[in-house]
Amino acid sequence: MRAALLKEVSEQYLVPVMTLHNWRASQNQIVSGRKGERRNRSAVKSCHWPELESNLYDKYHKRRDDRKAVRRGWLRREAYKVFANCYPEKDPFEFPFSNGWLASFLSRHLITLRFTTNKSQRIPEDYLQAILSWLLFNRRNSQVRSGTGDEEKVVGRYLPDSICNVDETPLPFEYLDGQTYADKGSHSVQVKASHSGWDKRQATLLLGIFGSGRSIIQPLIIFRGKEKYEGWRGEYFQKKRDEEMKRYDHRVEIKWNDSEYANAGLLVDWIQGSLVLALPSRP
Repeated sequence: MRAALLKEVSEQYLVPVMTLHNWRASQNQIVSGRKGERRNRSAVKSCHWPELESNLYDKYHKRRDDRKAVRRGWLRREAYKVFANCYPEKDPFEFPFSNGWLASFLSRHLITLRFTTNKSQRIPEDYLQAILSWLLFNRRNSQVRSGTGDEEKVVGRYLPDSICNVDETPLPFEYLDGQTYADKGSHSVQVKASHSGWDKRQATLLLGIFGSGRSIIQPLIIFRGKEKYEGWRGEYFQKKRDEEMKRYDHRVEIKWNDSEYANAGLLVDWIQGSLVLALPSRP
């Protein structure tokens, strides 16, 4: 009826003796911890260089306010500069920019590594009225017809070939898909482009999916520019444009306008001019 030795417990439960020894030494922390966690998160390491971290955190926030990326290399360079300014009497090699220090600095200031995102979307002020108008229109025009014998082939008053979902997405010249350190919980992580204006230079891709699943209209790509060049200088640009058009796939429709966005006239031309299958007549 004696207490079991660590060696006996290790052989019984296949746990290293050193692990059991550490568990017994930190018994109070383990018992006081939350159920299910593997380490005591309340025991946060104290800051050894408080002035350094305070100044580095201010520099970090100023850079993020300017929407510039913050990565490990930038933090290392700035940390050594701040250390030299805050502690001129100490040896620069005394400060180790180690993985442990960086992890503790990020944890103490609630900073995490995030992927950059696009501009945060804003809900329009009249979104509720727009949704209600669409629901009322959809309800009026989606009543099931009777007496035609084609109830399985139609959706309300529409044939599947007459129902189309169209969506557009930008194709930027430069994707800001890198990573940067940002505050935890931030909904938008913005980073400026490396070249001025490249984040705004983009094309627009439009895709139309019909209810029948048939490819009735071609994908549309809209570039910024003029559809037709005129004048003596325009002949040169028009020649270059014609040469460029020959390199596009014939299954894709290419358009140009001044804003590289879809408008009513361009959409009508796209739908009427890129039909590859004739729509069946309505019963």
